[in-house]
Amino acid sequence: MSQSGGGPVVSRPPRGPSAAGKAYLIAYNFAMAVLWGGLLFVVVQQVFNGASPQEITAAAAPFARVPQWAAALEVLHACVGLVPSSPVMALMQWGGKAHAMFTILYGVAEAQTSWLGPVLLAVWAVSEVIRYPWYALSTAGACPAWLTWLRYSMFLPLYPLGVVCEMGLGAYCQL
Repeated sequence: MSQSGGGPVVSRPPRGPSAAGKAYLIAYNFAMAVLWGGLLFVVVQQVFNGASPQEITAAAAPFARVPQWAAALEVLHACVGLVPSSPVMALMQWGGKAHAMFTILYGVAEAQTSWLGPVLLAVWAVSEVIRYPWYALSTAGACPAWLTWLRYSMFLPLYPLGVVCEMGLGAYCQL
């Protein structure tokens, strides 16, 4: 300890996960990328097969629900200090997407007839197949610059498009 401005200053060791925690986070993030990639594959395949929004949404359901439920672990990761995120923010982010998915898209039959649903699923999937590998490789200390660029560059069009789709679905269901 040293004195600085009248109060003691305590040096803290750098915070971060243990080696086992890092290994878990790397595996978790790569697994999530694969799950969201499965959703993207199904949505794109269905679009190229000429499926209707309702058919796409139905075919994509298991591929959308599984990673979204698994993403609830991110709240736990924040609660136990495995990641430096705020548990409240992690819960709000997970809850917002979970609400749009489970309550609106898969909870209101009319929502499944709009193209907003498949577009929303595709937007989420594209953003997550970029974000999760970025997290995994950053945790491993091996993230290439191009992936960082891609993550933040794709955020600019994907985030507003996702918000518009989420809000649009909510409004569509009210009509």
